[in-house]
Amino acid sequence: MNPGNVFVAGEQKAKNFFHIMVDNNMYESTGGQKTCHMDWDFAEMARLAGYQTCFSCNGIAGFSEALRSVYGVNKGSVFFHLIVKEKTQDIADRISISLPEIRKRLYKILKGKDESP
Repeated sequence: MNPGNVFVAGEQKAKNFFHIMVDNNMYESTGGQKTCHMDWDFAEMARLAGYQTCFSCNGIAGFSEALRSVYGVNKGSVFFHLIVKEKTQDIADRISISLPEIRKRLYKILKGKDESP
């Protein structure tokens, strides 16, 4: 995750905005290297950046509990730092499809056509 996104979103004071950061403590898309942020408090960083409500959640159970506590109640921006286990199987190859092709496929699925608007 680019931390700059947290500060931009926090500054915007978005309404009904849920930001979910899934953290497995590794850079999977570039080969599975460990990250260097093991002791950073991302929820606190988001709070300081301007998010109204922030959580640090361990696994899906912790995330579900945090989500239930704010869903339909909180009208501001909410940040979830979802901590998950590291992947144990082989790291997947990088995506070989071009961004325009990904966009074309997405629009086909969402709108039932091959062209983007």
